[in-house]
Amino acid sequence: MITVNAAGCGKGKSTNNKAFINAHSASRFLVIVPSLALAKEYEDYGFAITSETTSNVKQQIYRAVDGNTRVIVITQKAFLDFESKMLLCTHRIVL
Repeated sequence: MITVNAAGCGKGKSTNNKAFINAHSASRFLVIVPSLALAKEYEDYGFAITSETTSNVKQQIYRAVDGNTRVIVITQKAFLDFESKMLLCTHRIVL
């Protein structure tokens, strides 16, 4: 099932996402955010991939996937640039 929360900035989307992640500790997540600043807000909740160098981001993503990291947080650009979206999304709840 796909749902979209298109609420504006400052309307609690990140807060709700963090609560949802905490409430589902047995699940794995991919959180896609629009900016590095927002990705850094999630660092306490998982693995925020925030490098500004594309090759480093790809390496970090592969390490996170290989390490079965429970929560991976990346920017939209990193997601769009990553060549294997199926690898990244398989068996994860995408927020």
